[in-house]
Amino acid sequence: MASITQYPAIFNSAYVPNVFVVDGIGAADRYVLQVRTEGNTVLSTFKQPANASGVGIFDVQRVLQSYLNSETFVEETPKVTSTPGALFRYRVFYGTETGTVITLNNQGIVYNVINAYDNWRVINSDLSGFIPAPTSTDCELSQDITATYPETYDFLTNYPGDIPVASTDWRTLGFFNVINAPANNWSWNEAPFWVRITTTLNGANRNDVVYAISDVNGLDVRTDCTDPTVTYPSSAERIGTVGVGPMNIEPLLNLTYDEYQVRIYGYDACNPDAILDCGDYADIIDNYLGDLIYQRSFILTDDICQRFEPIQLSFVNQYGMKDYFTFDKRNTRQTVTERNTFTETLGSWNEPTFEINPNGRGVRTFSSNAKTSMTLSSDWMSDSVSQWLQELYQSPSVNIYVDGQWEPCNLISNTYIQKTYARNFLFQHDVQVEFANNQKIQRG
Repeated sequence: MASITQYPAIFNSAYVPNVFVVDGIGAADRYVLQVRTEGNTVLSTFKQPANASGVGIFDVQRVLQSYLNSETFVEETPKVTSTPGALFRYRVFYGTETGTVITLNNQGIVYNVINAYDNWRVINSDLSGFIPAPTSTDCELSQDITATYPETYDFLTNYPGDIPVASTDWRTLGFFNVINAPANNWSWNEAPFWVRITTTLNGANRNDVVYAISDVNGLDVRTDCTDPTVTYPSSAERIGTVGVGPMNIEPLLNLTYDEYQVRIYGYDACNPDAILDCGDYADIIDNYLGDLIYQRSFILTDDICQRFEPIQLSFVNQYGMKDYFTFDKRNTRQTVTERNTFTETLGSWNEPTFEINPNGRGVRTFSSNAKTSMTLSSDWMSDSVSQWLQELYQSPSVNIYVDGQWEPCNLISNTYIQKTYARNFLFQHDVQVEFANNQKIQRG
């Protein structure tokens, strides 16, 4: 009987080999591997004879990649939202074929693959630093358990350290909205529960806002903060996006600030009292916040003198989520118009007499196409930020925020030059982008 002797990690990147090795062909003609959706719809069937070592090796990454995408617009998320195309869940059936008779077995494992790439040497991406893996703790006053987390986990970004932002910046962060503990019934703690935003001014507390990761706040995994049941209508809810930029969180705040933290918590399942008001921040903080899962700190940069209009780009990063960078030095916008013309013969050739119109046009434009591009320059930056910015140059999807709205664009700059302080002293990066949609112009 056939068996699977090698398989991908349960959570893996789509742009690395996702390899299954099947052994035990016996007297059969060839090995068979089927990729199916979580709900058992067949997506692709692979067949191959045994190799020189007697096994079948199947790399299914191309199939998985076709069910992921980078085009979800989340830039203006006010609280939380799902992220379609960021994660795909699948299962495999495996076996053999003799003649035209196929015998298949269900491996019984559901795999999660995210829209991410990794080093070319990697077969199984190490995503453990991003996926919450709780341990259970008994409640003192009941037989219930609650989740505790031995460490804090990373949002899906490689940006190094605290994130500088201007008050005009939009920004989001992606996070795994699942826990990596499928064998337990975690009830309230099946997934991250609370988002907390804490602002300070000169070190003194200002706002402390808490809301549930729920349908009412934009991510449909539970109804509201009183709902203990976690459901996932689709794969899109298993990776969430939280709005963290000053423009995103502005409706939640009523006091000025210069720094803030965005944190995601579990639920304290040891509290027997029901939540009476999902908007009662103090009650939630005192009684219902569980263990800390994710956190990131932000520093407002508005006190830095700016001579130029800052231009913000959003782009898909290594993990298939949106990252952001603001180019706040000199920027130049240019529009190149391509014109198609023809030469019009002058004269009244179809009239009773021949005349030449003194205002006649000889060369006439019959179509025009205007392409807009911008050249952007960054401020001085550290070595670590420069290294991270390489993800922008490699990104398949970029948007630019200009004139109060987001516009899709394409990165024309295709060469990333590694810069360091030791090599370049103070250094900047320049990029050129071209707007994806051309301006429509009337005929001449």
